[in-house]
Amino acid sequence: KSILLDCVLHPGKRTLARLPHLDFLRENPPDAVVITHYHIDHIGALPYLSTATGFDGPIYMTKPTKDLGELVISDFLRLNGSEVPFSEEDVTRCLNAATIMETGQTVQVLDGLDLRLLYAGHTLGAVMVQVIAHGYVVLYTGDITTFPERLIDTLCVSGATPQPDLLIMESTYAGSIREYSRRSNERLLLKEVSNTLEAGGKVLIPAFAVGRTLEIVAILTSYSRRCNLSFPIHVSSPLARAAMKAMLEQDPSWFAEGVQEHVLRELIELQERIPLSQRSRVDDSEYQMVLIAAPAMLNAGFSREVFQKWRSDERNLVALPGFGYSDGSKGTESGYRCRIRNYSLSAHADAMGLFQLVRKLRPKKVVLVHGEDRPIESLEKLLKSDLGIRVKSPRTGDRVSLSRFENHVRCPDSLWELNHDRRESTELAERALLAFQNGNGCLRRQGEFWRCETEFQSWEFARKAIISGLLRIRKSGHMFGINESAITEAVAKLEEDSSIRSGRFRSVVFKGVGEGHRVVFVCSQTDVSLARSLINEIVSVGR
Repeated sequence: KSILLDCVLHPGKRTLARLPHLDFLRENPPDAVVITHYHIDHIGALPYLSTATGFDGPIYMTKPTKDLGELVISDFLRLNGSEVPFSEEDVTRCLNAATIMETGQTVQVLDGLDLRLLYAGHTLGAVMVQVIAHGYVVLYTGDITTFPERLIDTLCVSGATPQPDLLIMESTYAGSIREYSRRSNERLLLKEVSNTLEAGGKVLIPAFAVGRTLEIVAILTSYSRRCNLSFPIHVSSPLARAAMKAMLEQDPSWFAEGVQEHVLRELIELQERIPLSQRSRVDDSEYQMVLIAAPAMLNAGFSREVFQKWRSDERNLVALPGFGYSDGSKGTESGYRCRIRNYSLSAHADAMGLFQLVRKLRPKKVVLVHGEDRPIESLEKLLKSDLGIRVKSPRTGDRVSLSRFENHVRCPDSLWELNHDRRESTELAERALLAFQNGNGCLRRQGEFWRCETEFQSWEFARKAIISGLLRIRKSGHMFGINESAITEAVAKLEEDSSIRSGRFRSVVFKGVGEGHRVVFVCSQTDVSLARSLINEIVSVGR
């Protein structure tokens, strides 16, 4: 039995290259499909699935995903219908066959396979998928938000099974960390908008038509209401207005807990007034307004057309709300005089958010998907070195078997650089490395700690291991506020106590990320105070 999680169209490619590789499913179509949310890179190829593989099984999704997914795929077909092998009829047929599920609901979709949906944040109706089959627990994130937005709350994993066997996690922004908080970025945007309008300029906000536009409208209207301001907000895209209407008709429980009913009513009333019915206003230099237009990347369409008209006026502002822009001029050519600013209002978790999620869930294994190679490699190294978790980043067509994951945990190479300078230490070093690498019960989780157990018969060798190990961590960029002299000084203090020198050093404990890493060498002495003094000396260096 098999289950397919999402069925995507690649938004950055053209013609048939957009379609997923379903060749390996033709002989054995999936028995069921789950769609996490309505974005084209998660639901777009669903109509193609049945024509390509003969799939006719159950399809599970939330109601917002179904309603908004129909708008998104239909709009895609309107623009690119000649490039894909499915029709509007295929879209209607597969979505009409969908089974609606709610978050927190558990359903037996196949014999021996249970499905549970969890709130993912990100956009209206988005969910994570927990699959329980034959004793294994797999959690697939889809796209997630690890911070509250104006209308959508942060993800909720309270209903997830602790320590799942496998976490399949998105990695869209695995290589980036937001410079400012979400609320700080909103304040920066609103300040720039206010200053621009006061100076007689116009504001262009290129945004995705479905989802992002409503979020931006909510930010702007909240600000104008709170500050008793009045300025025109226009949405140019008919798709954006249709999507706003469909979103506001959904069950209010899908919105963030702090969103009051009067806010939704205000948005419902507003969306009737904001169409840009008079295109001539775009050319009216005396008409101050905020225009939200698609596409978000500013590379074509109406947003590009408006940019070309407004670019020469230094009073105007182009506010880019996406998190992925490397600089303000992306999608534009040189020679503009208007101001271009970038604000991190993306609904994806950044690298720190992804890391914190893994640390909270403590899965046995992680598979990274939905991202670019270099950021994924960066996150993979971080998860392995800092949390000691087994991680894979498979390519298209690769198979990942739960039973074939390594049955031991390697001590990350970045944490250790044991010295072989002294002949009498060589055998001990080799034994220690072998113990770490073979994972013979040497790496054990204790709450937030990983305990790496081996024996150092020689204090000289233990001293070298402490210095070289700590320095190696510092050089790898995972230790903050630590230097060679501080480490050497701490070790020298320990050497003064002959009872510690004669002890056996059996353990190394790595405490995770936060303020900085703390590395603790635990002495196997029976004297608790002696062991505690050793721990405190090293921890004080790592702080």
